[in-house]
Amino acid sequence: MIPETDALDDDVFLFVDTETTGLEAGRHGMIELAWTIGLTGRDGAERYEIDPWRDGHHPSWSPEAEAVHGVPLPAVRGAPHRWGPVGPALDFLSVVSKPGTIVVGSNPRFDLAFIGAALPGGHTLRDVETIDLQDLFAACYPEELPKSGRIGLEAMVRRLTGSPNHDQAHTAREDILDAQAVFCHLRRAFIASFVGANGHLPLVADLMEACELGRGIRQLTREGRL
Repeated sequence: MIPETDALDDDVFLFVDTETTGLEAGRHGMIELAWTIGLTGRDGAERYEIDPWRDGHHPSWSPEAEAVHGVPLPAVRGAPHRWGPVGPALDFLSVVSKPGTIVVGSNPRFDLAFIGAALPGGHTLRDVETIDLQDLFAACYPEELPKSGRIGLEAMVRRLTGSPNHDQAHTAREDILDAQAVFCHLRRAFIASFVGANGHLPLVADLMEACELGRGIRQLTREGRL
C-alpha cells in the first residue's frame, strides 16, 4: 500500500541497482547488488560483489553484459567474491519488506526481477511499489524525452546535474548514487509544479500518480503520438 505521507519524507525511498551477466532474469544472474535508504544515503549503502555461479545457480554470460558493464567475464570469474546470490537477495528482502517502502531506480523492475530470481521459495517481489526515474523524468520534462520514450540513467545525470558520463566500467554503487541525485532533482521539480498548481505539498501518492502519467507519456512518445 502506498503510504499516505508527505513526499518530503525520504525514508520510504529505497534506491537499488544490480549488475548482471545478461538481460534475462533466471537465465542470467547478478554480479553486483547495491542499495541505500533515503535521499542522502545517511543510513549507509549496502554493496555486494557476487559470484553468480554459487548457491546452486548456473547463469549464462551474455556478450551484452560486457557491453553494458564494461566488465569482461574473466574479471568476474577471477574476482574475490564474498557472496553467492542468495544471501544478498535475502538481505534486500528484509529491507524492502518494511511497510511503505518504495523502490526507486532506472527501470527498477529489471533489478527486482534479478533479485527475486535469486530468492529461495518463489519470491517474485512483484508487489513492491516502484518509481521508475524514466517515468518521473517524462512527467517533469516531457518535451525532452527522446523519440524512443527511453532515457538512460547517465543521460538523466548529464541533463539534471551536469556530471559527466561514466567513461568505462561502472558499479551498482555508483548507479544508486546517480539515481539519488536524479531523483532529488526530479522530486524538487515535481513538488514545485504541484505546489504551484495546488497550493500545498504533495503526498507520496501524488508522486506515484505523476509517474503513471509519465509512463503514459513515454508510451505515446514511442508510438509517435506526441
